[in-house]
Parts: sequence; structure tokens; C-alpha cells
Amino acid sequence: MMAGGLCRNKRGGSRRLTSVTRLAPGRPRHAAPVAAVAAAALTVMLLLTAGCTAATAGSARGGSPATASRAATGTAAAVPASPGPPARLASPGGAAPAQFVALRYEPSLESPANTRGLGIFLQDAATGAVVRQLLPGTWNGMQSQGAATDRAGDVWVTYSKGPKDGAPGTAGGDPLPHTCANTVLALRPGARTASVYLRSGDNVLLGQAVPSPDGSLLAYTETPCASSPNLQYLRVRDLATGRSWTIGRGLPGCHVFATPAWSADGAHLVEGYAAANQPYDTQGGLCNGPQTERLLVLDARVPQPGAQGRVTSPDGNCQVTAAAGVTGGSVLVMEFCGRSDDSRQDFVGLLPVGPDGRPGQRVKLPACTGWSGDVAADPSGDAVLVAAGVNCGQNAASRVQAAALWTWSGGRLRLITPRMSASADAIGQISW
Repeated sequence: MMAGGLCRNKRGGSRRLTSVTRLAPGRPRHAAPVAAVAAAALTVMLLLTAGCTAATAGSARGGSPATASRAATGTAAAVPASPGPPARLASPGGAAPAQFVALRYEPSLESPANTRGLGIFLQDAATGAVVRQLLPGTWNGMQSQGAATDRAGDVWVTYSKGPKDGAPGTAGGDPLPHTCANTVLALRPGARTASVYLRSGDNVLLGQAVPSPDGSLLAYTETPCASSPNLQYLRVRDLATGRSWTIGRGLPGCHVFATPAWSADGAHLVEGYAAANQPYDTQGGLCNGPQTERLLVLDARVPQPGAQGRVTSPDGNCQVTAAAGVTGGSVLVMEFCGRSDDSRQDFVGLLPVGPDGRPGQRVKLPACTGWSGDVAADPSGDAVLVAAGVNCGQNAASRVQAAALWTWSGGRLRLITPRMSASADAIGQISW
């Protein structure tokens, strides 16, 4: 089964439970097993576009579309950037930036308004040390879905909320249509506040928006606020014109797209994609669970109703959890491998995939690592940051020990620090 469980609501929609932090060791950053989540009383949940709040009946394939202007539509004065020296994220020549950004957990941020304790942080790429918090994890009642950067040093953050639950006491909840909200913010270098690039209607739910390396396109997952079965698809938007197109909007449902990543040249999307197992129970919309998550490379500028692209399948018990485009059209894939009830038997590996789609030699991360992780290429695609939690406990309730950081370059993995933070809760989505 996929590491991300599927749960069923009253109307029969399959809904995917997702998490950024406190997952079972080795589990993918964007999907936690339902049993593992139940075992962790302090699990910190982050809803991405195919999350458990994002899939019940309502509109079929519609949903109020997101709207955007050619430039920022205004200033979000309520979202000031933290004071401090300018972030060193810009890379006009493609060199590796000195810093990176991460959605991470910080205990001191926990509050009634931010129960998950999440924030957007600036960190040192040479040491992994936290420089400062850039933006809040919650804003205007919405939760941050991640963080992404481009060569100009802009930081893009998507805030989303919804849907609301309907009938109380319904197993798995009863998410309602027209109860979602989304805003995409851009924090420009040196700016004191983040500006609003995009606001959506109330009947669609967006995932984290990720700019292409040159900053010309923006890609994100999108789904109707309440849909049955899950009707997630990709949207790509031209930042200069505001024109947008979709990939996968004609899929029948019960599939999974990961947060998009880009090839180094910005021409392709590199995706963790799990196709649907069909047929499913059309009477109740119950999904059998998606297939193994594979690497899917898509032409970013070509709209299509399906998900036709170059597919690379992982070995045996492995599945793709994250991907980063590297120089020459290659991709570095983070894999989770294993299906054991004792997560100490599972492992996480890095699999280089060539431009022809052929996998190279897998490199295993050290024992007990991979508990929530991500990979992020620098703007040139010459190097990749690799972040992963360390937890040698048997399950998600075990005490977390650290969060480690590596760089991948020239086919070699180099440890930057075995203890980027005192808790692997720091690991969420990263961008370099």
C-alpha cells in the first residue's frame, strides 16, 4: 500500500491524509499512514491539495478558479517579513545560494492561532543553522502549504484553508463545498512585507506554488474544495501574462500528485505521481488506493487532460516521495523503501535518474533517516540539498532525535550536519 493512507467520508470520497512533520520514520513527507498518525498523539498535520479535508462531494470538476493579475495585486500588510539583513537567496548566475528556506516546526510558535507550530524559516546552506523566521506559518486563518524560491531570490508561499466539516459525528468528517480559501504570496528581496500575487475563489484548494528556475512559470496542485473521488490536477501559470493551463484535469480520480518540482531548464515538471487503481466503487466513490508512486516527467507548457509523460518506476517496495531536477535533464529522486510494520526495517534512498529515464545506482541514507524529508536543487541544478529526519524508534510515537542535512553533487552525498535542529519536526518542504 502507499505510505499515504486513503480515508473515506460519508459521501464516499477518498481523501488522502498528509503530513509535514512527526511522521513514522522513513515515511514520505507528504503522506502519512493513517495508523501511524493515530499512534502519534502529537502528530503535526499539514493539508496539501489531496488532503483529508479536500475530497468529498460537491462540485464535480468545477470549483471557483484562482485568479491572478500580471503583477502583485496588492500588499499584505498583515504579513510582514521578519527584520534582519537581506536574505542571500538570489542566484542571477545560477550559483548555489548561501541560504535556503524551509517550512518547519518550532515549538515556540504553537498558539491557538497556530496549533501546528509551523513557520517559514531562512537557514544557512553551509551549516543548516536557522538564520531567522521569514514569514508566519498561519495567516488570515489559513495554513502555509510550504515555501519555494526562484533565482531572483523571491520567496513564494501558499496559504490555504478549508473545507469546513458538515454533519458532526460523520466518520472522517463531512467536508463542504464553497468553504475553502487560498492566497499565494511573494516576498521580494529586501521587501518588508509579502505581496499578494493570487487569490482564489472559495470552491478550490491549492497546494504550494513552485516557480520555475527562471521565475517565468508557477506550478501547483489544485482540486475542487470538496470532491468525490479525489480530482486533483496540476495548474501551470505564466507569471508575465497570468494565462494558465492544466494537466490531469480529465483524470477520473483516486490518483495522487506530489508537490511539483522543476527540471533544471524549466521545461518540464518532475512529479511523484500515483495512478489510480481502477475500477473503484462508483456507487460510493470509494478508491481502492492509488498505485505505487512513480517519477513522472511532464512537458510543463503542454496542457493535457491526462498525465502522459515519461515514467520511471522505483524498485520493488520503493516509492517516490520527492524529486529535484538536476543539470542535463537528470532527476534526483528521494525514495521511501519498505512496508514493514517496524519502520526500523525501512529505509530512504536517493536514486539518480538519467535524461533517458533510466535509473542509476541508489544511495541509501544512513540508518534511521528519512522520517519526513525533501530534496531541493540549487538554481543551476548542479547541487541538491537533502534533508531528512532521524528517528531510530519503532513507530511515530518514538522520540525524535535530530534532523540532518546533506548536499548531493557529482553523484556523491556529503553530510553537512547530522543535527540541523534538535528535532526532526524542523523538516518540511525546503527550497534552495
